[in-house]
Amino acid sequence: GKTSLALSAAVEIQNEGKMVVYVCTEPPFPAKVADLLGLDKTKLIVMESKDYGEQLIDAIYFLLFDNEGKVAREDIGLVIVDSINRLIPRSEITKAEEKGSDAANMGTKARMISDFLGKILGRNMLRSGTAMILIAQMRVDIGSYGSPTKMSGGKAVEYDPKVMITLGMKLLSQ
Repeated sequence: GKTSLALSAAVEIQNEGKMVVYVCTEPPFPAKVADLLGLDKTKLIVMESKDYGEQLIDAIYFLLFDNEGKVAREDIGLVIVDSINRLIPRSEITKAEEKGSDAANMGTKARMISDFLGKILGRNMLRSGTAMILIAQMRVDIGSYGSPTKMSGGKAVEYDPKVMITLGMKLLSQ
């Protein structure tokens, strides 16, 4: 439902004459859903996952901004990142390759996402009329106090966005 909702928003943005950037961190791009919703693929830029999260974040940044950090693409009305859970930091990949290295820690992804949001929001992307949808899955936070669920990406994901929509699903058991 999260992807379908985001693609429905993309159709509306395209109806206003703007381009949409769909950052697909969990390939393949959902082409059948996009077709059913009426997404115009001529007004769509699909970016697929790179080797690690920082590469994809840099690609998004350089697509939106020029070398001076000013908005370069005013024709882009929406950026969808589906999903931030799959933006894997380089240090985590390196750690996995080195098997047992202490190169990464639990805060690595949160710092990467926080830097990304700061970089994008700090450049006044929203003033150019571009919106961003970050799709994330809720996870169970084992051993924490308070709410047992959290979103991947740290506190920046909860506090930086201007609007947050949480879609929930209650599992029914017999």
